[in-house]
Parts: sequence; structure tokens; C-alpha cells
Amino acid sequence: MVGIFCNGRVIKIENFHKTQAYSFKKVKRTFSALRQDKGHSTELKEFVDRVSKCPVLIPLNQIVNVGLASFAVVTSARERRLVDFKAEYSEVVELAIWGYQPA
Repeated sequence: MVGIFCNGRVIKIENFHKTQAYSFKKVKRTFSALRQDKGHSTELKEFVDRVSKCPVLIPLNQIVNVGLASFAVVTSARERRLVDFKAEYSEVVELAIWGYQPA
């Protein structure tokens, strides 16, 4: 809820769907939006359109790199040391660099 106070008048907005206005004369006016568009249906439609046109939104090598970086940060923080990607994640780094090639 959002309340606006100005010159003895009060406006109360609930979830940007219902608006009530009050004054010192205790006159109350209510306004309602019958249908409120929050953009959910448009968002889902755009997502489905994007997924159907493009087979891969994020390449696997980028996903692997982000995952490895996350693991390295946690390992570094827990063990208080630097993490050498080539030494500790050599097989996975090779996969991330060259990309996943299914058999």
C-alpha cells in the first residue's frame, strides 16, 4: 500500500489496482482498475518466441565457466588459497574451451 498525504487529503493506493481518495469532509471516492496488465503474458510470449527461434540461449561453455568460477570462489574462500584452474579443473576447462561435443 502507498499513502499520499497532501493539503488535508489522503490518497491510498493498494497494489496499484485499487485507489481510494479521502478528504477532511470524509468524502470517499474509490477507483478500481478492472484489468491490470503487469506484463506477465507478454513476457512469457517473448520468452517462448525466443526459445523457439534459438536452439541455445547460453552456450554450454559459458555455463561451465560460470560454474567453475563459482566453485573456485567457494574453494578459495574456504581454504584461503588461490585456485589454479588448469591444475584443478583441467578436464572440465578443456570441455569449456572446446565446447561439448556429444558422442
